[in-house]
Amino acid sequence: MRNAAAVAVVVMCAVLLGPRVAAAQYDEAPRDTTLRAMARERMRTAPREVRPSRWNVGASLALGIPTGEFKQHVRTGFGLLGQGVYRLDPAGWLGLRVEGGVLIYGSERYLAPLSTTVGRVTVQVTTTNNVGLLGVGPRLGVPRGALRPYVDGSLGLGYFFTNSGVEGVDGYLFASDNNMSHVSLNWGLGGGVDIPLGQGPRGVHLDLSAHYRSHASAKYLPRGGIVEDGQGNVVLNAVESRADLVMVSVGVAAGVR
Repeated sequence: MRNAAAVAVVVMCAVLLGPRVAAAQYDEAPRDTTLRAMARERMRTAPREVRPSRWNVGASLALGIPTGEFKQHVRTGFGLLGQGVYRLDPAGWLGLRVEGGVLIYGSERYLAPLSTTVGRVTVQVTTTNNVGLLGVGPRLGVPRGALRPYVDGSLGLGYFFTNSGVEGVDGYLFASDNNMSHVSLNWGLGGGVDIPLGQGPRGVHLDLSAHYRSHASAKYLPRGGIVEDGQGNVVLNAVESRADLVMVSVGVAAGVR
């Protein structure tokens, strides 16, 4: 009799509590699914760490201001520079920089007869004094922020060359020649600041910089260094000296990868 009563009590509890336990389990399952979906959505929309592009390339307009001995023979030059920076660490603090460009530090232009026998045809003779620059070295800079200062150094070559050309009155160049050229080793130190102009790691930014470039010994023609005697003979008055200059540049750059 007692056993029968105990079984009856168990059955009644199961009948009364069973639906509630099942309902609780049913309610818990959707709640758990909802929480997981919310967690996945937060992970998907959470901002990810943005790293700078590994490659950064740019171009700039430059002034080459001569100093020391070089200043005694040439004027301030102007030209174009291009550079590429490969970031060696993922954060972008350290990079390897390659730079190249050309500066014109002197020029002459005058009219002359086509030849001693054809004096009625006039042509324009143009001579330019130039230096080509190539350098490679490390760069250390701040990779983030509204202003991103940096410093860098380089070792490279300077190619000093003077060219002359003959043009017709219509501006067509029909003859040219290299009057003189010389290659010299150089080193440089400098720095600048990058100013982002857009959002994102590959956005365009303004690049302002100043560098000191030194050539221990260079041979070059200054402006007016070519003298003609009027009988077809040409005298080259070359100068050999140190060739140091301060380069100030303004340009733009952007990440490419």
